[in-house]
Amino acid sequence: MADDTPSLIGIAGGGFHILFATLLWVQTSRVRCVFEKDGFEFYNVRGPRLDYENGKAELVRKPDNYVSGTINRWKYDKITNYGFFPSEQFAVICYFKETETPEYNWNRWFAAFDSYGRGQPHFFPGICNVKKFKEQMELRGVKRKSIPTLKSTAAKKK
Repeated sequence: MADDTPSLIGIAGGGFHILFATLLWVQTSRVRCVFEKDGFEFYNVRGPRLDYENGKAELVRKPDNYVSGTINRWKYDKITNYGFFPSEQFAVICYFKETETPEYNWNRWFAAFDSYGRGQPHFFPGICNVKKFKEQMELRGVKRKSIPTLKSTAAKKK
């Protein structure tokens, strides 16, 4: 017999999703991807109300990358691939792979899941304007390999 008492699993699941959404909201409001002549870098916005676009805040270099120990800046000619998962239209995770990070750091953390070999993959939440990110990468001649999707594998089976 079911009563109207909330389940503990439902409350915990709802709480997790609220915390995760809050994290994405905070990251979206404070992290900026800056494209420069030879590379791009992630910066944090610091200042009143994180209002960088209106000149009330400033961009501050992010701390070193916690996985590779290097700065969060990558040269375009060292990027070997980039993409969006599960798709460009619904990018939950953005991905790029580079060979600038020292090779001894290539197989740490999530890099073990990478199937292309050679290089250090980087993953970040799809909180950016994916169309602009892709446009900037294409503008600078960054290479992109096709990644199989559920849609493309279903089309091949027909």
